[in-house]
Formats: sequence, structure tokens, C-alpha cells
Amino acid sequence: MIDLLKEILHLPIGDVQWKGNSAEIDLNEYKVILRRKEGSLIATIMDNQFSSTLPHVVIEIFETYMSRGYVKFADMRNAPVPFKPFLKYVYRKSKFRLLNVMEGFRKASRIHFLHGLELDGGDMKDFLERGLFTHELFENKILIIELWRGMEPAEDMLEYSFEKLLKFLKYEAIELYSSLEVIKRHVEKILNLKLTPVMGMDRLEVRIPEGKLIFSRETHSERYLMHFSPRYEDRQRYHDREPLLWNIQAANAPYADGTISDIDNDPLLPSWSFKIARIDRDSMESVGRLLDNALKPTPHSITIQTQEEDPLIRKLLKYRQVILYGPVGTGKTHMAIEAARKIAGNNYTMLQIHPSYSYEEFIEGIRPDRKGTFTIRDGIFKKIALEAYENPGRNYAIILDEFNRGNIVQILGELLYALEYRGSPITLPYSGEKLVVPENLYLIATMNTTDRSISSIDMALKRRFVFHRVLPDEEKLRGYLVENDVEGAEEIVRLFRQLNEIIKSGPGEDLMLGHTLFMHPMEEMPEILESRILPILQSILHPQDYQKALEIVREFTEKHL
Repeated sequence: MIDLLKEILHLPIGDVQWKGNSAEIDLNEYKVILRRKEGSLIATIMDNQFSSTLPHVVIEIFETYMSRGYVKFADMRNAPVPFKPFLKYVYRKSKFRLLNVMEGFRKASRIHFLHGLELDGGDMKDFLERGLFTHELFENKILIIELWRGMEPAEDMLEYSFEKLLKFLKYEAIELYSSLEVIKRHVEKILNLKLTPVMGMDRLEVRIPEGKLIFSRETHSERYLMHFSPRYEDRQRYHDREPLLWNIQAANAPYADGTISDIDNDPLLPSWSFKIARIDRDSMESVGRLLDNALKPTPHSITIQTQEEDPLIRKLLKYRQVILYGPVGTGKTHMAIEAARKIAGNNYTMLQIHPSYSYEEFIEGIRPDRKGTFTIRDGIFKKIALEAYENPGRNYAIILDEFNRGNIVQILGELLYALEYRGSPITLPYSGEKLVVPENLYLIATMNTTDRSISSIDMALKRRFVFHRVLPDEEKLRGYLVENDVEGAEEIVRLFRQLNEIIKSGPGEDLMLGHTLFMHPMEEMPEILESRILPILQSILHPQDYQKALEIVREFTEKHL
């Protein structure tokens, strides 16, 4: 059957290396996927560059040496997107050239849309328009061109007609992809985001902290419609604001995937999303400003919604610099990120503090450049503070994770004064420039009390920050385990309680085990206990207390191994 395939294709197929019942052959411009089934061999030939856009040729060879060859506008799983939308685009753009190429298949044994229309000697223009531009919702029928059925193909059908079709469509694909890539690169540059193709060239999406940006190409043009779909828990906050036209119907248009009539019936676009803009080469410059206004919540809207319901946000809004402190595994970093998002949207920066972190990295310092000369360079905090000062209508946040691992007083320097007297300028020692910590810049620090108690923190530093204690939470653990249907949830909660009671009566609350350490399926708990929890217990407990804890852990482990 392989020899017959070589004879039919006239392609330089060498020895086939099978992996089970499948094999893949790379022929530079083309790729051939072979599959063996009982009594037959199936070969799928596709263009290497545009395998998800240009049609595939499928050849089936049977033990009787009968064969069948057909062209299909779908992938190997028979998904018609984005093959069909691409064909619709080409028809709108180059209708007469496409019709001319398709007429070359008149001698084909059958041309039809799978489970739908058949050409059957009819008018090619009417056939394609009725099949491609149907008014039915979720119209996913695949265009099939059956080249032959029988002993051997018509040579001109496979070599001339299909080659002509492929060459024409590939030219159109290159032209379209080049135009769309220009737009895509501009959007990425403006948003400082990497866009990920979802449905070939027709769908792009990117996840951002506020939710998701979705880009859908309009059928008849080289431009995108951009939508914003906020996170579920934030929808009401965005719905109450008025920087945009929150009109879902405003984005109605024939979509590129050819399966819908409008946005309300699009199975791939979230139903709860808002039109932001049409993006093309002429609208690039305005997109960045439009997104800034649309996605960044105002301080006023946050205050109304959160100041009574979230104590951490309430402290941040009032004092602007907060330290979250507590034992390991209590979710402090997660809480800090969520607070930063609520306060500043996407305008937050995470910094990991460590023993070698310095003032020069944080505020400013003398650093060598590429030429080997030393210059004064701004640190991360100074850059963000200057940007926040220039944009008073927008909030900014900096997260200082594991705050107490560095020499904090040395890192902050004269910032200790600026944090206490916000709005008052300080003079920086290297550059001599004035720096002001603006009101719209928030600092959120996390501190692990297992490593170091807050009693050891410098008193001057304590005066500048307010503290928010985060303790192990039995109810959070129980809620997580029950919500995720973890088997033996109550036994895990009981173990969590027993071990923390031993710690609380010994070294104290600051060294207890956080609830996130126990948020695992039952089958993973023995390993978590052995590799993560017991080493912590051994380092903090008196030997007698450690033996008590060890017996509890062993009893739990033996029961669930």
C-alpha cells in the first residue's frame, strides 16, 4: 500500500518509520501523516506553513488496491475552523479567481458540504455562496472535493487542479497573515502584552489580571474587534463605570469563524464581554490610551465597594503602606496580589526581597553601563513613584515579598521620611533630585514570622507601616477541601488542628503551620507531610513535642497510605 501511495503522490517518500499505527513524513513544503487501520492506509497531506488554513488532501488505500482521494477544508479532527473562515475571506476578496480555480474540479466525482449541499452539476457561484454564507447558526459543514474513487486517480485532477488551488490559496494566506501580523505586533507593542492565537488567525486572546482581552477578526476586513471580559468577581465594578459604551450589541458583525450571526451566538466569545475598539493600522495610537481608561479602576470606585467589606483594603486606603505578617503557608503573597489588583488593577509590581537587595536597586545608585562608564541609574521604586506622580488619576502598587529577609532600613534609606510625610519632597544623595511619594502609590509588604518575629523590626519602620496579621485559618482549609471534593477532608482538617495546637502551646502562634500547606488531595498528603511539614516541625519544636507531632503524623500516614 505504501508503494501505491508513492505512485499516486509522485512525492519522494523514503522508508517509513512507524510509531505504532502512525507515522509522519516531512517533505520540506509538505507534511504527510500516515495512519494504519484494519484493511486500509490513510495518508493526510498538508502544507507545512499553513496546515491550519489550507485544505488537506486525504488518500485512503485499501487492501483490494482500490483507493479514494479527496480534498477537505478541515483538520484531522474534522474541525472546519479556521479553514472555512479563510475560504470565506478569499471568496469575498478574490471571488472570480477562486471560482475559476474551483471550476477545474468539475470532473471530480463529487463536490459537497459534508451532510449538506452538493454541487451535482449546478452553478459553482451559487453553490459556494449558499454553503459558505449560510444564515444558520453554528453552521459547521465541511467543504469536500472528492477527486476520485476506484483504481487510480485522474492525473490532472491531483497534480494540476489541486496544485493550482493550493498555490492560489497559499498566496492569499501569505498576504493575509502578513497584514494581520503587522496589526498583531502593533497591538502587542502598545499593550506590552503577548497575544496568543486561539483559533488560527481569527481569534487572539490574552489573560490579564483584570480578566481577558479577546480579539476577533471581522470576516471581510483585516482588522480586529477587541473585547474585554472581566473576572467574574469584578464584573459589577466594571459594569457600574462609564468610560466606554457598555453595549454588547455594538460589536455585532459577521465573525471570521463563519459559525455565528452575531456576538450573542458566538460559542467562543464569553457572553459577558464589552466592545472596546476596532483595531486597524489607523487606530493604533488611540488603543493604548483607551485601554488605560477602560481597565484601570478609579480610587473612588474602589473605596465605595470595598472599604467596609475588606479590612486589608480598608487599611491600605487609609494608611497606604501595610505589612501582612504571619506564619508560613497562610497565603500572604496571594492576599497581597489580590489587594494590589483591587487597588491598582494591572499597575502593580512584585519585588522579591532578599539579603543582597540594596538601596541602589530600589531607589537609585551608580551602575556601569554597556560602555563601561558609571552613571546614576534609577531604581524600581523611583521609576514607579515618578510615573505615579505624573498620573494622579491612576493607582499604583508595589508588593515587597518576604520583606524581613533584607536589611529594610538600609534598602529604604531616606524613604522612611517620605513615606511618613507623603507629598513632601526628599533630596536623593546620588542624583540630588527631589523625590515625592505620591498619594496614589501603595506599598504592600509580606513578612514570614516563622523566620523572624515582628518584635525585631526597627521601631522607625514600624511607625511608617500598619500591620495586618494573617493566621492559619481552619475554615479556609475546610472550605477549599470541600469545594474541591477532597476525600477525607475532615481528617486533614483534624490533623491541621492537632499539629497547630502542639505548636501553639510550645513556640507560639507565630510559628504555626499555614492552611495552604494542607490544601492537597489525600493521596498527596503523606508525601507533603514527609517532605515539607515534618522538617518544619523538627526545626521549631522541642524534641518531646516533636515526638508527639511525629506520632500524629505517622498515625495519619499509615491510615491513608
